[in-house]
Amino acid sequence: MNVKKMMSWALPLALMALVTGGCQRSTTHDPQRAVSYLTGKLDLDTAQQTRLTDILEAYAAGHGAHAGERDRTHAEVTALLRRESLDPASVEHAVDQGVDRVAAQFRAFGTVLSEVHALLTPEQRDKLADLIEKHAGKRHRFH
Repeated sequence: MNVKKMMSWALPLALMALVTGGCQRSTTHDPQRAVSYLTGKLDLDTAQQTRLTDILEAYAAGHGAHAGERDRTHAEVTALLRRESLDPASVEHAVDQGVDRVAAQFRAFGTVLSEVHALLTPEQRDKLADLIEKHAGKRHRFH
């Protein structure tokens, strides 16, 4: 694949991964905190709380498993930046790693989305959608 063509679509994905991964306030995800928050906002019953905890704990475990990959990719990108000149194959390799990691995260999120959708009532899904819209409207990613 032409490196220039590949960079036109892959670089934005890699940057998205760096920005969204690098701007988190915490490197750990607390499923119980999310469940407590959503219980109050969505009026979850006990069975829903238990199932949501299971879903989010599985997602957090998978997210934590990718931390080593993320650190290796960041180290590789940093090393590339320090070089006198860039080898296109090295750049392509670093981009491919980032794209693969982002794709895996999106697949995992898709699984969570499907499971949460099945768990909630239509009214709860509407409330959750409203919360997401409100949260997205804050535009607080860069802090």
